[in-house]
Amino acid sequence: MLETLKEKLALLHLELPKNDLVRWTVGYISARDSETGVVANFMRTHLLSVLAAVVNVPVSVMSTAGGGGAWGMALLAAYMLQSREDLPLEAYLSQEVFLSEEAITLQPDPADVAGFSAFMERYKKGFKIERIAVEVL
Repeated sequence: MLETLKEKLALLHLELPKNDLVRWTVGYISARDSETGVVANFMRTHLLSVLAAVVNVPVSVMSTAGGGGAWGMALLAAYMLQSREDLPLEAYLSQEVFLSEEAITLQPDPADVAGFSAFMERYKKGFKIERIAVEVL
């Protein structure tokens, strides 16, 4: 049932731009089945592939992603309360928080990396135009 809800959610999410409700959409979305109360979370991997291309390294995200800053702050607070000198934050997260969580890892696509590099080169060339515009105005 959860997978069916996720599939329905993904399809509905793709309808948003088609119906002029948004111009462009990526990221993390959720839905609740009104009959069972089950909540499904769905993460669009397009955003991850863009990030992997920009930084040119593999990018991983846990299935729990999407809680945002509040969840991250709660994790940090829990870590501080349980703080032990023998357990650095990285170990706490990997051994106690995310140990059984599923992760999605995307490798950078060489064509995307090249495309982003070309974009950045064009973008940097625009700095000269901006400097001249500021001087003229």
